[in-house]
Amino acid sequence: RRLLSALVHQEQVYIQVDSECDGYTSAALLLNYMHDIAPATVERNWHYGLHKAKLHGISEESIPDGTTLVIAPDSSSNESELHARLIQAGKTCIVLDHHEFDTGFDENGSGAIIVNSQQESYGNHYLSGVGVVYKVCQAIDGLRNRQGECDIFLDLVALGLTGDMMDMRSPETNYY
Repeated sequence: RRLLSALVHQEQVYIQVDSECDGYTSAALLLNYMHDIAPATVERNWHYGLHKAKLHGISEESIPDGTTLVIAPDSSSNESELHARLIQAGKTCIVLDHHEFDTGFDENGSGAIIVNSQQESYGNHYLSGVGVVYKVCQAIDGLRNRQGECDIFLDLVALGLTGDMMDMRSPETNYY
């Protein structure tokens, strides 16, 4: 719902791209899917950044002025202090990740929206970041009554899952 709201309200959005195969495919899937929904809005208001080195997480200094939504596909589950700072600065933070993180505290204790395949509520812990992004796109398809529109990006899902060397014994992961 928060992603659709950003489109409707033409918010300034920043996507932090994790600099490896799963990160690239995660960001590409999200950007292309949202572009299919609202091309002019995404072209005008959605921005992304790559790390200069192999870093993981959000580069706070790279976030453009005026950004109201920061999205971290394939990273940032363990950056609760950064999430809190971003929220304090008036930005919403969405994390779409698969890396293990400290579930000993409230999963949204920082105020960030965290969707992570390692959360106990999800049964398949073998999805990489791009798999999590795909599941979010499926949910958006459902909200829009457009089942299956995100399926045109299954090639990116397959590339990201194999590039991140995910365990393919899970039926869902193997299918993608």
